[in-house]
Order: sequence, then C-alpha cells, then structure tokens
Amino acid sequence: KQNREDVASLGQVVMELQEDALGLRMLPVSTVFDTFPRAVRDLARERGKEISLIIQGGETELDKQMLERINDPLMHMLRNSVDHGIEEPEERVAAGKPRRGTIWLRAYPLAGTIVIEVEDDGRGIDEDLIDHGLAVEPLNP
Repeated sequence: KQNREDVASLGQVVMELQEDALGLRMLPVSTVFDTFPRAVRDLARERGKEISLIIQGGETELDKQMLERINDPLMHMLRNSVDHGIEEPEERVAAGKPRRGTIWLRAYPLAGTIVIEVEDDGRGIDEDLIDHGLAVEPLNP
C-alpha cells in the first residue's frame, strides 16, 4: 500500500515539474508585439501615411521559440498593411474614411490554440492587379 501511495505522490510531483518547466518557456506575446509600434510608425512616416497600430491580447502567452519564429512573418504582414492596405490620407478622406488608417494586431486563445490576427481598415485587395489568367498546375497530377 505504501508503494502505491509513493508512486502516486511521485507521479503528482513529476506532473507539477512538467507544468513548471512548460511555464518557464512561455512568454507574453507582448515581448514581440511591443517592437512593432515604432516600426509601423516609421514605415507610415516614410510612405506619407497616417496609421495607428492597436495591439490587443499582449498578455496572451506563447512558447518562447514560437515567438521567435513569428516575429519576421508578423513584421512582413504589418509592412504589407502599411504599403498595400492603408491608403494615403487624401485617398482615405475622398473615400469617406478618417485620414488616419488603423491596423489591429491581436492575439487570443481559441480552442486550445493561440490565434494571431493582423487586420487593417484599408482598401483591400485590388482585383484588377491580380493576374486572373495565371494557371496553377497541381504538384502531384
């Protein structure tokens, strides 16, 4: 009987250690997100645009290695929003929008995963610029 109690106790200790070790690898996404406001501000200034970056969910935790891996793709998406999404102030006003565009960067848990979204209130995709004649061949016919 004592052996069973010892094994159960040991199992509980091991589980707690595993949870503690996982917790050490988790960091808030704000460690990456907090670098983006200045980058977006500088890009907007270079392109003559007025843009606000709204960050939501910075307290959401993600594995440190995953945070390192998402930094560059997120910066690329933010750059695309600045370059191609948000219009110049005069164009926005002519379209009945505020001069200042907005980009949202969000992180939140959903069904056991972490969702990270980049959204802007720009014009969207100009379908006239998309080559509709491009045929894509399947990789494995």
